[in-house]
Amino acid sequence: MIMADKAIMETITNLRNSGLGNDEIKSMLLDIGFDENTINEALGDNTEEELPVKEQEEVKSEIVQTVKDHANEAKLASNLAMNVASATANKVDQHLEKVQNFEDRLNGLEDSISSLPTRDHIEEIKDLHTDLHSKNDDLGSRIDSIEAKIDGLTKIMKDILDNQRDILMRLR
Repeated sequence: MIMADKAIMETITNLRNSGLGNDEIKSMLLDIGFDENTINEALGDNTEEELPVKEQEEVKSEIVQTVKDHANEAKLASNLAMNVASATANKVDQHLEKVQNFEDRLNGLEDSISSLPTRDHIEEIKDLHTDLHSKNDDLGSRIDSIEAKIDGLTKIMKDILDNQRDILMRLR
């Protein structure tokens, strides 16, 4: 036999071991695309006996149960995947909200920073402060001078009043 025939023989052996009969095996091999003459020859040359009907039914039941079990496991895995996807979507939404809040705060910070004085403004403010300080010192000196003059005038007025009192007292 050639290599393709060897593949058919191994496939037939595996299918028989899983509990399938010749008719089912032939149908599957035809579906796969094997030639009917090659299949018939391989089935005829294969000397392995088919399982008794009772054992075939048991194997079929086991296969059906295994398929059901796998389907249930797939359903559970699918539900788990959906739960994970949902939780992930919620986390993504939470993070997007946090990113938006951070962006808003960052924009507010940028506005605050833009309202801060620049180096030029600070130098101008320092110059104004120095100028105001100088003018304040000058005003302080002028006030001191005015107070001294007021004190002098007050003394003169007091002397004049005292002098006028003396004159009035003498006239009496």
